[in-house]
Amino acid sequence: MGTLTSGWLALHGGAGWLADHATATQVLGVATTLLVVPTAAAFEGPRGAVEAATAWFEPLGVAVRECPILTRHDAFDPARVAELANAEALVFTGGQPLHLRSVLTESPAWDAIVAAFGGGVPIIAEGASASAFGDPMLDPRGGAFTIGLGLVTGLAVLPESDTWSADRRSRTMRLATNAELALVPSTTTLLRSPTGEWSSRGPVEATFVPARVRS
Repeated sequence: MGTLTSGWLALHGGAGWLADHATATQVLGVATTLLVVPTAAAFEGPRGAVEAATAWFEPLGVAVRECPILTRHDAFDPARVAELANAEALVFTGGQPLHLRSVLTESPAWDAIVAAFGGGVPIIAEGASASAFGDPMLDPRGGAFTIGLGLVTGLAVLPESDTWSADRRSRTMRLATNAELALVPSTTTLLRSPTGEWSSRGPVEATFVPARVRS
């Protein structure tokens, strides 16, 4: 477990950026520049999403740049792929996880993201966007499970779990496949360390539900 296997992975449960600035400082490490990827916000105001990320992260002393991958065509653009490959840290805004998945799946951009993460680059994802990095992922259109991007396999990340009704929670548990579930409240950040340990930060702990426990 002492060998570096990836960068930090920070999956925030709601709108906003991580539980606090101290968590962000730990995740970013020595990075002096971070790249904001507003793919999931393509139909919901990507410029505003980037501006919000900039306002939150710049007080930490890091420079914030945008990598405008909004369409499938963008994910094959060599210049944008090169930006991802050379990033010090990657930040994915909230929005529509299915759009994020459809744009990045089996693309050079996704290959660059996976390679960067494997080389130690931290990844931060906000809200609904965070759910796309697991596999399976929850389909927000109807509540069934579908294929995610799979940066982490065998884990379904469920953001904003504290806002769910009892009926929705029960239905999701019934529909879950043979994957572990991570219920991440709106104010909580689920963290995976470079050596694979999971933890959470925020006023309410994230909850893991093992694959064989459904109630």
